[in-house]
Amino acid sequence: MGRPRKVSSVANTDVKNNALEERIKQLESIIEKLTSQTESPKDKYSDNFNEEKIPQDDYIKVISLCPVKLNLSTLGMGKGEVFSFNSFGETKRILYSDLVKVMEHQKDFLKNGLFYIDDARVIKRHGLDEYCSAVLNKEKIEKIIKNEENAISLFKSANTIQKQSIVQIFIDKLAKGENIDLNLIDALSRESGIKINEKAEEVKEIFLSQ
Repeated sequence: MGRPRKVSSVANTDVKNNALEERIKQLESIIEKLTSQTESPKDKYSDNFNEEKIPQDDYIKVISLCPVKLNLSTLGMGKGEVFSFNSFGETKRILYSDLVKVMEHQKDFLKNGLFYIDDARVIKRHGLDEYCSAVLNKEKIEKIIKNEENAISLFKSANTIQKQSIVQIFIDKLAKGENIDLNLIDALSRESGIKINEKAEEVKEIFLSQ
């Protein structure tokens, strides 16, 4: 008789792969929900014409603040022209005419800090000061990542979605074996309610088993 097939390791691998997929989908599901909520905008950023006009063919710097793939589209729901960002901090130059359409259809993406418009003219012309001042920009998030003196207070000032994004960045860094101050991890875990070390170990185990 031949040896019985070992199915337990295969089953464990399937479970771990499913867990990895679930982890990746956590933030992506938030993005999908925001997309469905903003298909038919009720108010447009282009209503304010009191400031200096911006040429339609000017390229505007846009920065992703999302640790997973983020798609911005000119018609919402992934329709029209699509601008894809694969990781936190990735930058694209988008035509102003296209960016206006993105803002019209995907206001909540900007409002919740999933991307940032790095152009003072656009922020001023479209009255975005309130939204942009209420979220952490790339530089502030990097201060948290670098564990600068005001890292915890900055984290506390972030909205729920940005907190989840920042936590995901730390989970990925720990899983990759990067050396991070455990006191910072403990403080962020307590503030977010997410056990960052445990999540990172789960992710590390998944990758090692593949």
